[in-house]
Amino acid sequence: DSEYEQETIGSVLSCYQSILEELILTVSSATKKQNLNLPEAKGLKEENKIDPQSNAPHERESGKEENFTNPSYNQLFYLSKWKLVCDVIVSTYSVEELNIKAFKKAINQLIQRHEVLRTRFDIKDGIWRQKNVPNDKFFLNIDDPYIIGSQEKLNEIIRKEFFRKFDVFVEPLILIQIYKIEKGNYHILITIHHAITDGYSVGIMMEELKKLYEINLGKPMILDKLNYQYNDFINWQEQFLRSSEGTIHKKYWIKKLEGFNPELEFTPLDNKEEFVQKELSVTTDAYISKGLFLKLNAFAENNGLTRSAVLMGALILLLKELSKTNDITIAAPSSGRNLSYFDDMDITGNIGFFVNLLFVRNIINNDMSLKDSLLSVQKSFFEDLNYSAYPFMKLCNEIPQFLPSSKFLESIVMYNYHNYSYLKDSVYNIGDKGKRVITETVPMICNMGLNVTEYKNCFQLMFIYNKQLFNAVQRKEVKDFYLSILMQLLDNPNLIISQLKCHH
Repeated sequence: DSEYEQETIGSVLSCYQSILEELILTVSSATKKQNLNLPEAKGLKEENKIDPQSNAPHERESGKEENFTNPSYNQLFYLSKWKLVCDVIVSTYSVEELNIKAFKKAINQLIQRHEVLRTRFDIKDGIWRQKNVPNDKFFLNIDDPYIIGSQEKLNEIIRKEFFRKFDVFVEPLILIQIYKIEKGNYHILITIHHAITDGYSVGIMMEELKKLYEINLGKPMILDKLNYQYNDFINWQEQFLRSSEGTIHKKYWIKKLEGFNPELEFTPLDNKEEFVQKELSVTTDAYISKGLFLKLNAFAENNGLTRSAVLMGALILLLKELSKTNDITIAAPSSGRNLSYFDDMDITGNIGFFVNLLFVRNIINNDMSLKDSLLSVQKSFFEDLNYSAYPFMKLCNEIPQFLPSSKFLESIVMYNYHNYSYLKDSVYNIGDKGKRVITETVPMICNMGLNVTEYKNCFQLMFIYNKQLFNAVQRKEVKDFYLSILMQLLDNPNLIISQLKCHH
C-alpha cells in the first residue's frame, strides 16, 4: 500500500487480464491450426460485433468530456517520433468569392458534426488517451482574412505551416486561416494534427465543408446523417484485437515476415553532404504527364493491374537492383477503411486517423517476366489488405526481429500512393508541364521512399532520399533509373527481369 495507489493496482490487474486473454486465444487458435493454414480474413463474428446503438452519437451525454484509448495512436506517435509521417496535414483551397460569416459558421458546424475534431490528448499510466471536448465547451475562433501581396508570399506561408507544432494536450488541434491576395482569390489554409486525421479524411472534410457553406448561403444541399463517430471505430478495434479474428491477422503477419530482414542495405557515401538533423532527407520530383499517364492506365487495364501496382512494382524492381537482393519489403500505408471488417458499421463518411502501414514483401524471381512480377506484387499487396486491420505499431512490438534495430523505422523504404477524389478538382490541376499548385510536404526521414500523388490525368512522383546514402548525382540517377524501368515495363512487359537494362 505504501508503494502502489489503488488505481495503479487496478491498471496492473487489467493489463494482466488482457495478456492472459491473448495467451488463451493464441494457444487455442494454435491448437486448432497447427500448420498455420489461414482462412480468408473476415469481419468480427456475430458475438463480437459492436452494437450499432450502444455508443451512437445521439445517445451520448451532452456536456460530458469522453476519454478513450486508441491502439493506433501509439503507432502514430511512434511514427511521428521517427519522422516517418509529418506532424500535421496542410490543405489549401482557392475561391474567387467568400462569404466570411457563412464560412466561419460552416467550419464550426463541421466540428460539431465530427467529435474527433474536438479532440485533445493526455497520458495516463504511459498510455495515450483521447478526450472529446463537448460541443458547448468548444468553439474555433477564425480570424478575418489576411491581405497578402503575391502567390509567392502565400507559398512561403504554406511551407512554414508544415512545421507547425500543436500542443496535443490542449485543444484545438485544427487551425483555419484565410488569406486574400490583393486583386486575387481567397485562399483557405487548413492545418490539422495528423493524430486526428489522415489524407482520406481531408477529402471528406473539404466536401462536407463546401456543402455546409452552401447550406448557410441558403442553397438546397443534403448532408447525410452520421450514425457513427471515430470513437466507435476505436471500440471496434479494441474488440477486434481481443478476438480470435485479431489473432488470425497477427498470425498471418508472423508467417509472412518469417526470416524477414527489416533493413535493406545501402552503401553509405564516402563523401557525405553537409546536413543538419532536420534535413537528413531530401527530395527530387518527377512528373508523368497526360500522354504517359494514359499509356500507363491502358497498360494497367489491359493486364488486370491497378495504376498503383504498376508504380509499386517498378519501385520494387529498382530496390532489387540497388540493394542486390531479391527479398524486398516496403512499407505501404493503407486507408484502414476496408468495409468488410466492420460489418454494419459504415465509416466511409468519418474523419479520423484510420490509416495503417502494411509490410509488402516480395521475393523476386529473376526468370519471371516484368508483367508477371507486377501481377505477383499486386497479388501480394491485395492479400495483405485482407489483414490490414492489425495495427502496425502493435505488430512491431510483437515480432522479435523488429526490436533489436533502433534504426528500423528509418531503414525501411516507404511507398505512398495518394489518389483521393478531391485531388481531381481543377484547383489541383498541375497541367501537362508539371507546374504545381500545391507546395511540397515535409519529407519523411527514411533511407528511401516514393510518394505518388495522382491528379487528373497526371502523376507527381516525389522521391525521398537519405542524404547520407545518396549524393545529388546519385539521386538524379536513381530517379532516371526508376523512370527507365517504368518505360521498359510499359514497352516490353514480356522482358525477363534478368534482362532488365540497368542505368547505375
